[in-house]
Amino acid sequence: MKRGSVPLRALIAALGVGAAVLLTALVSACGDGNAPTATPTPIGAAGTPQAEATVLRSPPVPFSIRDAAAFRDGLLELAGKAKWDTKKVTEGFGAFAEWRAQYPTLGIYTPASPADQLRISVYVETLFAGNLAAASNPYLVAFAVADSAGRCAAGSIIGFPQPAQFAQVEIGTAACTGDEVAKVVRALATGQGR
Repeated sequence: MKRGSVPLRALIAALGVGAAVLLTALVSACGDGNAPTATPTPIGAAGTPQAEATVLRSPPVPFSIRDAAAFRDGLLELAGKAKWDTKKVTEGFGAFAEWRAQYPTLGIYTPASPADQLRISVYVETLFAGNLAAASNPYLVAFAVADSAGRCAAGSIIGFPQPAQFAQVEIGTAACTGDEVAKVVRALATGQGR
């Protein structure tokens, strides 16, 4: 593999089948002339080529979230690998850096803005906003993810002084926003859960 290249299989797996058509068109149109011809066949399908192709790293290829629940679970996993830094409140205590490293074009909305298939909605504060962080009032990153089919999935990262809980959150029919996720997490923490 050439320096600066990324396996086509890895990109398609990370971005979903919908990106396969876009990536294969990019490889065909912008390849270095030595790249194998790619087809828009989804990875894993019978007869799928196993060759690697050179794909430009910049600019990042936009993507669309196809499965909100799976994407939420992936964000929780990435957050678990993040270096937690309580001085980086506006960066999700370090979680955003891991998310952006994996998904450079991912938009991060304010907590009141609804998530969509290109952007997540994130609340970052203490569990009970306006009060100092403590074991009884841990840091909270509450986020909502929406996919191209309009499904919403939510997650939370809670802890003090370090994250201790990475959880899926059920928000029912509430708006797909970080604020709504934070409300549910607060209600659960006070025994008033749904």
